[in-house]
Amino acid sequence: MKWGTVRVNRVTVIASLLLLAGLSLFSVHHADMRPSGEHLVINEVALYTLDPKARWFELYNPTDRPICLTNWSYYFTFIDAYAWCLFAPNLTVPPRGYVVFTPSIKNFTAYWGVHIENVYQAYVPYNPKTYIYITRFEQNETLVDSMGGPPPRYILNHSWARYRGGYDTDNFTDDFYDEPYPTPGRENYMVKAMWTDAVERWLFVSALLCLGVAALSYLSLLPRE
Repeated sequence: MKWGTVRVNRVTVIASLLLLAGLSLFSVHHADMRPSGEHLVINEVALYTLDPKARWFELYNPTDRPICLTNWSYYFTFIDAYAWCLFAPNLTVPPRGYVVFTPSIKNFTAYWGVHIENVYQAYVPYNPKTYIYITRFEQNETLVDSMGGPPPRYILNHSWARYRGGYDTDNFTDDFYDEPYPTPGRENYMVKAMWTDAVERWLFVSALLCLGVAALSYLSLLPRE
């Protein structure tokens, strides 16, 4: 076999393997974290508004089945106090769906200029000078989600939004970002790439493939008897 033919074939094989590994790695690396089971996440929180009745928070269901909020509760924590509330019974969050809670649906709709069906009236505290965050979100007194600690001070008309797809590491700085254009009732803007065990496996397989191709190429260049 001529050298030119060997070289072309080797480059083609290497390029094809690297392209395949890269595409697979990219698809895994940017996948959403979608917990299974009875799992909801606190998806977005906007508590600093000129109209106190326009503040709101949002839940997201990252699973493939609807989840009913009967016997679910949430806690708001202040510097020196907290508030405990129950959700309305029989309220259901659809699969991959969002539910927004606000003190006044009318004020919320007018202030934010949005018209959505998945918004409900509920207690949401207001005090921009103190840290307020959802410290516990429970089903039958079992912790389901938390914002993971006091966030930085809220910015007027901004929200703290979770990275798209229900990204959840139980750490506030990893899971949330400052959103200047809140998205109540719909998907958040920003996506966060995830480093997972699957990514590490693909890197390992890609490295083995590259080593194998390099070894075969080296052997093909050895003089034949």
